[in-house]
Parts: sequence; C-alpha cells; structure tokens
Amino acid sequence: MHSLRAGNPYNAPRAQGQVFAVNPIQPGDIYGDLDSTDVQMFVTVLLGQDSTASHIARADLNHDSAADGRDVQPFVLTILGL
Repeated sequence: MHSLRAGNPYNAPRAQGQVFAVNPIQPGDIYGDLDSTDVQMFVTVLLGQDSTASHIARADLNHDSAADGRDVQPFVLTILGL
C-alpha cells in the first residue's frame, strides 16, 4: 500500500497532514477484485464490446498499448496466480 499527502487547492478545511491510502491495481484486475467477473470483462474488452478506457488499459497486461490476443497468456497466468 502506498500513501500520499493530499493537496488542498481550494483551501477547504481539513485535518493537518491528512493522509489517504492508495491501493495499486493488480494486473488483470478490471472490475475491482481479481475473480471470474474479470475474466468476463477481459473477454468483452478483447471482443471490442467494452470500450471503457480504464478497462482497456487494465486488460493490456503486456503493456503494448493494446488489449488484444497477446494479452491472453499473461492474463491466464495472472488468474492462475503463476
């Protein structure tokens, strides 16, 4: 888990030194927790039925800026925990 200090561009009242926790997204985690829903969403992204930018980015497991067939093997390995 990472922490970052929140800025306050509008000078809104807040506690001194307020800290927020940021949990990095696990590769292949399209929906929010790596499970069978992510498998379904991965397939809909690859079929072009889901054009949500964040889903496409999360389905791009080989980081070549495209969610395509080359991401299938890394996705399967991720789902299997290998």
